[in-house]
Amino acid sequence: MPSEISYSDFQSSNGALATDSGPWLLYRSYYDDVNCGSSQRSFCTGSEYCLACWVFPSATQSSYTVSFFTTIAVKLAEYGGNTNLRYDWQYTAWWGSRRTAVGTALQMTSSVGDTDYSDNISASNATELLSFSRGWDYQPWKHSGEVNVALSPDRTMGYIPLAINLTFPRQTGDYINYFVKEVSFKITTESTPVPSPSSTAPPGPISSGSKGLPIGAFVGGIIGAAILVAGIMFLVLFCRKREKRSNATSNQSAGGTGITQIPVEQAPFCQQHLL
Repeated sequence: MPSEISYSDFQSSNGALATDSGPWLLYRSYYDDVNCGSSQRSFCTGSEYCLACWVFPSATQSSYTVSFFTTIAVKLAEYGGNTNLRYDWQYTAWWGSRRTAVGTALQMTSSVGDTDYSDNISASNATELLSFSRGWDYQPWKHSGEVNVALSPDRTMGYIPLAINLTFPRQTGDYINYFVKEVSFKITTESTPVPSPSSTAPPGPISSGSKGLPIGAFVGGIIGAAILVAGIMFLVLFCRKREKRSNATSNQSAGGTGITQIPVEQAPFCQQHLL
C-alpha cells in the first residue's frame, strides 16, 4: 500500500509532512490557493512539528478542503496474528481568520480505517495566536475503537489508514490559518512477544571420514586399561602371599625336611591360574 510507515516509526516521527521527513501526506482543493507545510512555531507542542496551512487574501474560492493522511503498517505477529486491533486516537486543531467571527463553529472529521469521527472546532483570533502565541485553548479530541486491518498478500502485515479532514469557508479578501498538532495513534491490543531464534547450536555429528578414535572413546580406553593392569597386579601380589603361607605350613608338617609337592590339579586357585 502507498505512503505507509511502520507503527514503531510513526511513534517516533517528527509529526511533519512527508516533505520534511514526517509521516503525513497532503490533499488540498485548489492547489494554487491553499499553501501547506510543517511548522515549528512555539505553540507547536507534542512533537517537533505541527501541520500548517494558510490561504492568502488573493484566493478565489468560497470554501476549501484540506486533508492530512497516512497509513500505518503493523506486524501482525506482534499481536498474536489478530486482524482486529483496538486503538486510542487523538489530535487537536486550531483555525482562525481575519474576517470570520471568533466562535464561528466548524466541523472537523477524522478517520481510522473505515471509522469516521466528527469534532467541532470554533474559529479563533488569528492575531492572538500568530503574533502572541495565545488562544490555542483546545484540548485534544480523543477516540477509541477497533479497526479491521487491511492485509498484505502474505497476511503478515496489517495496514491502518489515518486521516484528518477540514472543509472551511472563506470570505472575500480573508486571510486564513489552520494548524494541527498532538496527533497520536496507539494500538491497545495486548502485544505478543515474538520469540528470537535459539543461540545454542546443536552438537555436530562426528565426521565419518575421521581416521582417529573420538576423544571420549580414547580416554575411556586408557582408563579401562589402567584398571585392568591394577587388577592383575593386585591378583599377583595376593596369590604370592597365599603361596608363601602354604609353603610355610608344609615345611612345619614335614619336619623341615623339604617342600611337599602339590599336584597342579590339586593346587589352590592362584597356582592353577598363574603357573
